[in-house]
Amino acid sequence: MHKISISLSATLMSLSLSTVVLADPPPVVSSASELAVQHGVDFARKQEFGKAIELWKPLADRGNAAAQNNLGVMYELGHGLPKDYAQAVVWFRKAAQQGHAAAEFNLGYMYANGEGLSKDEAQAKVWFTKSAMQGYVPGGDDSIVQ
Repeated sequence: MHKISISLSATLMSLSLSTVVLADPPPVVSSASELAVQHGVDFARKQEFGKAIELWKPLADRGNAAAQNNLGVMYELGHGLPKDYAQAVVWFRKAAQQGHAAAEFNLGYMYANGEGLSKDEAQAKVWFTKSAMQGYVPGGDDSIVQ
């Protein structure tokens, strides 16, 4: 068990060096909010970031964790918004505190790299572990949009 934990931590730390991910809503869209998040992801995939942000910002302000995470990604990458690591952390933290797995990973990434806050490997591990405990694994064919 301890060897698996160490291996998982090492893997997550190596992934953290190059991956911040957008969040898709659940596969079955059951609300107007989830549909708006999905439309925003579709716009982001087409690099129409302004349209995506127009959809996500009101949802994020009302507490939608997927929209909060996605706004964080836009700030972190400077897509459609000025690059602002501190603002990215604000949005990632709001979503992560609601248990949003991608946001937990993204917050861990920010801690691991010292972007928008002081580098803190212990905090990075906490957030990577929370994300991993939900079965979240970044990557795949499209490592930016998950």
